Amino acid sequence: MPPAIVTRHLALMCSGPLSVPVVYGTLRTRGLFNHQTDLIEDGTGGEVKRDERVLLVPKGRLPAAVRQNSRLTVDGAAYQVRTLLAQEDGELVRYVLAPIAGAG
Repeated sequence: MPPAIVTRHLALMCSGPLSVPVVYGTLRTRGLFNHQTDLIEDGTGGEVKRDERVLLVPKGRLPAAVRQNSRLTVDGAAYQVRTLLAQEDGELVRYVLAPIAGAG
């Protein structure tokens, strides 16, 4: 599938019924949120729990001011941005989030 088709499809999904509300200051938008927990090997034969929360938003829906350590509210819960990654030729932004302890 050409990248433009994938980008349009994901942009529609970010506004659809599977999307969640995202708030930054007074700005409100929607995005796709995924919380995944699994076990990975630690290289010594043991296992480590990996807990990852990712928000996917089309470029431009959140301002450039949102960067590492910014705070967002996603689906009513407070998070801090850990990492931003451009995806799909930069048309989507993937925010790796960490919950803010004691918030909410």
